[in-house]
Amino acid sequence: MSVAAHAQQAPQDGGGDTGDIVVTAQKRTENVQDVPKQVDVLSSEVLVSAGVTRLNELSNISPSVTGSDQTQNARAPGIRGIVSIANSIGVQSQTGIIVDDIPLPTYSTLANELTDVQRVEVFAGPQSTLSGRNAAGGIINIVTRAPSFTPSADFAFEQTTDEQTRFNVFATTPVSNTVAFSVSAFLNHWAGNLRNSEKPGKFGGWKTEGVRAKLLWQPSEAFSALLTGYYLSTDRTAGPFIAGGPYFRADNPAAYLTLDQGRNPLSALPYTIKNGNRTFTSEQTATADTRDKGLSLRLDLDVGDLGTLSSITSYSKSAQPRADVFFGYPDNPATFFAYTDVQTEYKTQEIRLASPSSGNLTYLVGAIYTDTAIDQPYVRRQVFPVNWLRYVDQKSFAVFGRATWQFTDKDYLTGGLRYQHDKQDYRWDFRNVATDAVTRTSAGDSGYGFWGGEASLRHEFTPDVSIYATYSRAETGEAYDVENNAAASIGELVPLESETVNNIEAGMKARFFDRRVTFNINGFLANYKNYQVQSIDSSNPGVAPVIRLLAIGKVRTRGVETQLSFRAIDGLTLSTAGSYTDSYIVDYPGAACYQGQTAALGCMALPQGGTSQGNIAGHRLPNSPRWKGTASVDYRTPIGGGVDITGNIFYRYQSSVIYDLLGNPNTRQRGYGVLNLRAGLASSDSGWSLDFFVNNVTNKHFLVGIGDASNRFTAPAGTAAPTTLVARYDRASFRYGGVRATLSF
Repeated sequence: MSVAAHAQQAPQDGGGDTGDIVVTAQKRTENVQDVPKQVDVLSSEVLVSAGVTRLNELSNISPSVTGSDQTQNARAPGIRGIVSIANSIGVQSQTGIIVDDIPLPTYSTLANELTDVQRVEVFAGPQSTLSGRNAAGGIINIVTRAPSFTPSADFAFEQTTDEQTRFNVFATTPVSNTVAFSVSAFLNHWAGNLRNSEKPGKFGGWKTEGVRAKLLWQPSEAFSALLTGYYLSTDRTAGPFIAGGPYFRADNPAAYLTLDQGRNPLSALPYTIKNGNRTFTSEQTATADTRDKGLSLRLDLDVGDLGTLSSITSYSKSAQPRADVFFGYPDNPATFFAYTDVQTEYKTQEIRLASPSSGNLTYLVGAIYTDTAIDQPYVRRQVFPVNWLRYVDQKSFAVFGRATWQFTDKDYLTGGLRYQHDKQDYRWDFRNVATDAVTRTSAGDSGYGFWGGEASLRHEFTPDVSIYATYSRAETGEAYDVENNAAASIGELVPLESETVNNIEAGMKARFFDRRVTFNINGFLANYKNYQVQSIDSSNPGVAPVIRLLAIGKVRTRGVETQLSFRAIDGLTLSTAGSYTDSYIVDYPGAACYQGQTAALGCMALPQGGTSQGNIAGHRLPNSPRWKGTASVDYRTPIGGGVDITGNIFYRYQSSVIYDLLGNPNTRQRGYGVLNLRAGLASSDSGWSLDFFVNNVTNKHFLVGIGDASNRFTAPAGTAAPTTLVARYDRASFRYGGVRATLSF
């Protein structure tokens, strides 16, 4: 799918062209073809048609986006191979998430549900000039539906063969000549695609419910106020965290869990270990829930020739209670739990002035203050016992500006600058496991100021064909590793150095043949220094995995992205989009050995003790496919009686990936393709629709994460060392069908 194919489009005279697409991620309304950056725009219709209901599923339809493993705390998807590889609450995401002009904190899960959206905009590459420290890889801008003075309502219902039920309703109406109100409510329940041999039902799914209400007051054309309130809840179930399955490979079925005093072999499991296995064994059920609620107030005032003065205020709270089952099988010794609950309180205040869009010079200036307070209790009372309470507070103030100067009738120069100052502090209470009494406290604070900016030059050959070049620089700021209990238990943590990125990209955006064809292409190169990643050392089976945050040195991502849309005839659109992304480590000295790595495979003993595989320069970044692409055919034609027949063929492909930062070959997922089909009927006036669909038609099984639990098992004397792998599946890893109905009036 291309940006032109699946965005909300402005009406055009002549109806056969691909239309104009508007975006707002850069804090003003722009035609996407005039933005000197790579942008992908996804409408609500396309999200629904593709079966995309969650934030991480955007990677299924946008080639620039890479899903992240959310087995622990919430993490945003990656862009151009730059994925946040850290679960520490002191670390910002590489991808900024914005909802209705409000940047979300890293641990908010408000954006995870995509039912109530008008469109999603993906801006690839550093966007820190306007979006701040957590946009070093790119941003995902989500726009929800707004109140209208024209009454309307719509309903949607979906049921799938794998037990997903979705229902959402949206209604808007005027309250008076100056006040309008809208409300949306949604339900998204999915049973999951895992089985537990010890319990009935399915696992790995979710139950998400939410509501969003907006009140618009517009007493004049010069002033408006928009008040928004929302609540979102999700309950999830999951398999064991470290060992217990679902296993899809076990080279030695005689191996047993090292901590199991009964030495029950893998062969005793009540299911067959094989590719595609979705069954695990656990006496207890792991859970991961989220709760988000908040308010925002936006004020807009027309100040004449100066433009529009805006104030955006927000307050939100998020909770993520979770219970991880460490080892699901066997149940002797007792089932092991880890409990945590990431609580986030978030406040923002932004003021900005945007000039009118007309004229040779347009500008945007503003300032923003954010205050993020995060609390995280973490308790393991049975095995590897710990009892921690961690606090992180991050306060940021930034001023920014961006301007575009049209210095000839065909040439545009854009420049932007941002200065940001962060103050962050942490406190780590080490508590007695039995009594909760504080036995030691580690605390510290730091301040850090940094600059970011961008510059671009765009030349128009015609109003429909332009080329551009853009340079951007961003920083993420310093970060505390509040997972490093070894350092915190004996003193104050030292913040990691700020991650920096320098990015260049150049491209062409064009529309041909009376705008029936849209073709965009760009190339990019980004160099990251002090790239912050989290490495998990699980080499000692007798202790919990040791998690460390590292500034590994340097990484690079480079590649080419294309988008093509062709409206062949009225009602028939052909689209394709693709990316080649080469994301790799440039410098990572002293990297730990991956699990199971031997001396013959490059694992070296160090004189001071321990092991290392040396500098792993050249290794690909985890979960970063080199090739990724989509292709689709959309068809709609009237059949009489005010009824249209509709259809869609959608195919996506990605090349192989390795999920382990250190290069464990056991975590390789081969390249795969997924085919989706849809057919249905709809009223010609879009008043109703009825669709039948099948996703993953060929039932292609693929993994979005692979856990190597080999070192948690012991092989009996005289047998081979075990290789035991745990599968992590995606919502679309198996074939499912369904029916979808909508009604609007």
